[in-house]
This record gives sequence, C-alpha cells and structure tokens, in this order.
Amino acid sequence: MATAEIKTSLGIISISEQVLATIARDTALQINEVMSMDGRYSHGISSVIGDGDAEGVRVSIRNKNVIIDLYICVKHGMRIPAVALQLQEAVKEDIFQYTGITVAEVNVNVQQIVFSAAR
Repeated sequence: MATAEIKTSLGIISISEQVLATIARDTALQINEVMSMDGRYSHGISSVIGDGDAEGVRVSIRNKNVIIDLYICVKHGMRIPAVALQLQEAVKEDIFQYTGITVAEVNVNVQQIVFSAAR
C-alpha cells in the first residue's frame, strides 16, 4: 500500500491511503446532501480485508500527488454540481487540516439518486 509522506527536520511521517480514505469518507458523510457512499467502488486494502471505514473511496498516490475518488449517492432534488463542488472543497480542506497533505484532485462520481421513503 502506498503512503503519503511528509518530511520534517526530525524524520519522515508516513500516512497510509487507508487513513486518507477514512478522512475523505467521514467528510463526505457530513454533507447533508450526500446520503451514503457506494461501496461497490472501493478499491485497495479495505476491500481485501473487509474494512468498511473507507467504503466508496479510492485513494491513489502517483508521483507524490494524492488523488481521491469518491463514489456517492445524492439526495433527490439536490443540485448535483453544487454538491460535488462542496464535497471537493471539504475533502481537500479536511485532509490538509488533519494531515498537512495537499490533495491534487478530488473526483466525485455520483452513482445513485436516493428518493425519500416518506411521500
């Protein structure tokens, strides 16, 4: 599994893809318009060991660039581009706030629209 690294005067801090995915998922689920994550699109170690913490998130680290792919289900009636932009900004900000790592891309993939059960 790849890790994102931060070099300090005291050494190197390595943060796993799983940690970044967990932060991204938690951030996504805090946005009211995001109903759930679509776990059919999780990749990496979480899908192998069955860890649901990063369901619906794929993290790639290429040439020191962190790329986050989110697979979400959006509440019916929401403006999808606005939700996606809010999600991109929130994930990028939270990962930087918690880890000091700058995310190069946050790609939002809307997999479903969820209708309210009560009508």
